[in-house]
Amino acid sequence: MAISDLLTQLNTIKQNIKTAINNKGGSVGNNFSTYAAAIAALPTAPTAPAASEVTYGKADVVTIKPFDSTVKSIGDRDFQSWLHATGLVLANGFETISDYAFFGWTNAESITLSASLLYVRDSAFSGWSKCKALTLPSGLREIGAVAFSGWSQLASKIIIPPSLTVLGVSAFSGASLVPELEIKEGLAVIPATAFQNLTACKKVSLPASITSMGSNAFAGLSACTEFICLALTPPSITASTFASLNSACVIKVPSAALAAYQAATNWSGHASKMVGI
Repeated sequence: MAISDLLTQLNTIKQNIKTAINNKGGSVGNNFSTYAAAIAALPTAPTAPAASEVTYGKADVVTIKPFDSTVKSIGDRDFQSWLHATGLVLANGFETISDYAFFGWTNAESITLSASLLYVRDSAFSGWSKCKALTLPSGLREIGAVAFSGWSQLASKIIIPPSLTVLGVSAFSGASLVPELEIKEGLAVIPATAFQNLTACKKVSLPASITSMGSNAFAGLSACTEFICLALTPPSITASTFASLNSACVIKVPSAALAAYQAATNWSGHASKMVGI
């Protein structure tokens, strides 16, 4: 058996032990040396089932599914830095992906997220530098800080679903090959550096629900030729929100609000790029 296979089995055993301890009322982190004490301190309740089942397909594409219908989340750092994995399939049933759960899968080239997914926490999928495509579930509500940061090979359009109401700082920063970004109606706040350095992005579409954009939220849109913002009231922005914006970019805003955009703080510096639609 290959060393990589042995390491995979060892990590699976570790995760199953951790899950069993936590589900039975104990508490344990990621250090093997704490496991024996944690097991000794457990109450005498019946043993809980493992939280998830892990299977492997061709080329180490990992498929993870809930053990049963009571399992809704994947815990903090549960699958962090699985360098052998070349892809991930999350079966339906999961609603929450916790902090750093799949951080650092630097060899993963593909991902399929659970259709049931509601929350992607901080740094959950950060550092997937080889993944080429991403489709966000239609019911997703929150994306945490740095959740999808560092996806430098992501080359598919990013579509933010209308269900999303919370977007974290630097959520998609560094996705330098993304060709287009579309945010559906619903999201109000785009935080600092959320879409920084989308250097290949040619088109951005923002909904009427947007009320503010943080510093460097769209910094580095050097290839963008069309930026659409449908908010009737100019969202608040900072002096750096559009840092390094392509000088030929056309900013399209509602015709009824064109004058307001051209006079608004920090928007006024881009007045010559604006047209009404």
